[in-house]
Amino acid sequence: MKKQRILTLVLSALFIFAVLVGCGQGTNQATTEAATTAAAATTAAAAEAEADEAAEGEEEEQATTAAAAAATTAAAVATTAASTAGAAADTMDVKQMRYLVPGNLQPDTEVVARAVSEAMQADGVPVEFEPVYIGWDVWEQKINTMLSTGESFEMFHIMDDLIPFASYVNRDALSPIDVWLNEFGPNVINMIPDWVWGDAMVGGETYIIPAYWVSLTGGTPGATTIRKDLREQTSYGTVFDSLDDFFDCMVEMQNLYEGAEKLKFAVQTPSYTNTFIYHAVATQPFTTWYDDLFMITNDGVVHFLMDTPEFKAHADFMARCVEAGLVHDDLLSATVEQATSYTYGGTSLWGNSYFALDDVIAERTGGGSLETVIVAPNAVKVRNATVKNSNGIPWCAENPEAAIQFLNWIYANQANFDLFMYGIEGVHWEDGGVVTDGAGRTDRGLVRSTRDENDNVLYAFADWQIGNLNYQRYGVDTHPEIIRTRTDPGLDAIDSVALGFIFDSSPVQNEYQQCVAEVNATIWPIKWGYVDYDENYDTYRSKMTAAGIDRVIAEYQRQLDEFRATSDR
Repeated sequence: MKKQRILTLVLSALFIFAVLVGCGQGTNQATTEAATTAAAATTAAAAEAEADEAAEGEEEEQATTAAAAAATTAAAVATTAASTAGAAADTMDVKQMRYLVPGNLQPDTEVVARAVSEAMQADGVPVEFEPVYIGWDVWEQKINTMLSTGESFEMFHIMDDLIPFASYVNRDALSPIDVWLNEFGPNVINMIPDWVWGDAMVGGETYIIPAYWVSLTGGTPGATTIRKDLREQTSYGTVFDSLDDFFDCMVEMQNLYEGAEKLKFAVQTPSYTNTFIYHAVATQPFTTWYDDLFMITNDGVVHFLMDTPEFKAHADFMARCVEAGLVHDDLLSATVEQATSYTYGGTSLWGNSYFALDDVIAERTGGGSLETVIVAPNAVKVRNATVKNSNGIPWCAENPEAAIQFLNWIYANQANFDLFMYGIEGVHWEDGGVVTDGAGRTDRGLVRSTRDENDNVLYAFADWQIGNLNYQRYGVDTHPEIIRTRTDPGLDAIDSVALGFIFDSSPVQNEYQQCVAEVNATIWPIKWGYVDYDENYDTYRSKMTAAGIDRVIAEYQRQLDEFRATSDR
């Protein structure tokens, strides 16, 4: 046996040591860490010395025995250290923390969940973390069923672009969390800015923990992502003064593409607000939401979005795109999986959201690349939201305080955050260095995730579900423009008069639900250009009138007026 083989055994033992001790140690275990690290170093040195002696004497049997002994010793040291570090957990009243999120388990999700639980308990946090993944196709239905039947769990993810958290509050599905935050969540409070917390409240009480993973301050409302390799073959740059220029460039880019299937615009869900279009056509500063019902101008007036010139301009622009063949035919009916395949499969000309996986696009397209461009750079920027994703504690939680303790541990330091978000360093990820965020303000950490033989990431938790800009790393393949736009504070943006306002639909619940249900059939076909605005406005508007939109708008206006009277907006 060669020396290399011997050292491989030793390193394997030390790997076991690193994992066990890493899982069993907390951030307050400095003394234990120093002792166990020294023990590991001593064991490694002794093992290597024995390996050298055996290898030099060409005694393979002796070498094998020495290596095995060294491996056993290192593993024993590791096991002892982990047991010592976890001994305190045996005396704690450990509480279950079940966290419901959309998506699917990754290969090592359970491995990391155990490591996180052991690390928390070693730090004196009596929480057992259990991730519960629910498939996208049944996510909304499953959550609603669990909330209505009272099935116990401690925390679940909320996506305001799908179901605003206020709707859960209005039906008493969420618990107010101020008491638990004040007792168990100092790190949670400190790691999320005050101006973000303001949008987490209803009626003076806090109901959600915002996922501060991206800046929503309006820094780049005119941004969208296109195929860079094609744009560079045109005479256009990365800044477009108008939508007309952008449209002409897209037509030219599509004509340049030589693939069998033409590249087209893709959207991941029809409910998305195509911010850069509204930004380019705005006649005055305004705010609109994901439900495609309301538009609030900065004079404090609430409008039905479909009635506004901005909505008509959006619809007319998209109709031009549909007529020119720049839009996928099934945009309104595509599943999330289909839409995602357009976005990340190399078949999109441009999209409403930022792309990642630039190296994958290059591989799938034979050299294609992506970039973020700006449309109408001189238009007024409006800060209309601070919360996009959040996590809430349901009314039926058995251990509600455990959710806050769990989050407080994650946000305590970089090491805790890294373990939960990216897994065990050296096993599930490697440090990818840093990249300047594009604006010269700060450096952002990069991470290279470990993949299996099928190119699946072994473990990584979605940053948009629970990330925090104070600690967040970005994949080594993330486009620099994505990092810049997602972290841009938008200091030159103006606040919307509705910033922080939460609409309570309960006084007009029936009408509101009818209007929301009508959006799919009435608003989206016009919004995305499949139905002509001028020819169909009267017919479609009458449907919304019958659904009760005018009463809903009036109630929205009443509540907004009350909000503004008691705020500084």
